[in-house]
Amino acid sequence: MVSTTLVDTREVVVALVPKYARGKALDIGGGSSKYRTTIGEHVSEYVVADLYEPGVNFKEDVRKMTFPDESFDTVLSFQVLEHVDDTVAAVSEIYRVLKLGGCAIVTVPFLFPQHGDPSDFNRFTKEGVRYHFERAGFTIKELGHQGSVWSVVMGMLRIKYLNHYQSGHGRLRRAFFARLFSLLKMLDRQGFLAHPDIYANVYVVAQK
Repeated sequence: MVSTTLVDTREVVVALVPKYARGKALDIGGGSSKYRTTIGEHVSEYVVADLYEPGVNFKEDVRKMTFPDESFDTVLSFQVLEHVDDTVAAVSEIYRVLKLGGCAIVTVPFLFPQHGDPSDFNRFTKEGVRYHFERAGFTIKELGHQGSVWSVVMGMLRIKYLNHYQSGHGRLRRAFFARLFSLLKMLDRQGFLAHPDIYANVYVVAQK
């Protein structure tokens, strides 16, 4: 299993994509595809589908995608399912478009502030993620959590405070938060005050 000392989503991507991604890959809700470089090294084709972001390969609603059955070897979704009002439909669609033997690599938030893009409906425990993916027919290959107490604190501060200080007069505040976040990330990596029931996100690798 991936170590729970992986603090941010990029670290989860770096750890899981080389192990499980292959062939033709679909990034659901990938937007600006900020993980394109990492993913592209391990798949033969990488396409992005997003309902709201411009400039993607396909404009798709994950609850009812237009792709034929078994179109992709890998499906990726990072911090997206909380924005979908029907988790059952979304996970069922991921299962449908995957080829037999293909893997879905997914991260979702658990303890994280409400945020838009454009709406925010759900939070997921590890047990909840297992339930939804096994109900759709998947076999769970890996399941775990990302970050602990300090990742949760960092997420709350970033959304609720730092994002309010993006103008020029907020430079000192941004510098303060950058140093603070560096400290919090270090504490999280060291497991200081870690608790098994307090975590920022959940990751899952699920195979069809």
